[in-house]
Amino acid sequence: MSSQSRIIWTCLAVLAVFAFSKAEAAPTLQGSTGLANVVSADVLPAHSFSIGRYNRPGEKNEVVVFGLGQALEVGALHRTAVEQGAVVRWNVKWALAQEQILRPGIAVGVEDVGAQAQRTTYAVASKGLPFGLRLHAGVGNGRYHGLFGALEAPLLPQTKLFLEQDGRQWSAGVRVSVGPDFRLDAGHYAGKTYVGGSYTY
Repeated sequence: MSSQSRIIWTCLAVLAVFAFSKAEAAPTLQGSTGLANVVSADVLPAHSFSIGRYNRPGEKNEVVVFGLGQALEVGALHRTAVEQGAVVRWNVKWALAQEQILRPGIAVGVEDVGAQAQRTTYAVASKGLPFGLRLHAGVGNGRYHGLFGALEAPLLPQTKLFLEQDGRQWSAGVRVSVGPDFRLDAGHYAGKTYVGGSYTY
């Protein structure tokens, strides 16, 4: 392969990363930004917020996340479960490094700061890959039992499939972007299906 061909293929790979793996922060069922059950290294931009609602059999999750600065977000989860009643959990996440072409984004965070159920601390890295793939990997305690991770893949325009492992169990889901602000979610984790959506401003 000539040097000119290598340059062309390198440029195409870089464009693929930017065109198909743009970070889109949206809330998880746990109240921090990420996928369904696994957090990402993304944080909401300053002066923005995201609200969402997710339903599972016997459980309703209402979440809100605020971007408070260039690298800080604070979120809350209001969960109502048939067996456990209602609980409110507060989360915080701080981005240590923004994702770039050759390095991942890195963040640390704490979920359930007040230990209403199970306080969880974690560190996570996220990186876009060619062909629209995006990888998230981290380590944590609490609801994370050591290593955790997730892989996103594009299915159709504005549609992503993902597979997660939280250290104990696998989950899978699909996220559909409806315009720039709304996202619809559906999937299966912890033996139950969930459906919901979020709005980000």
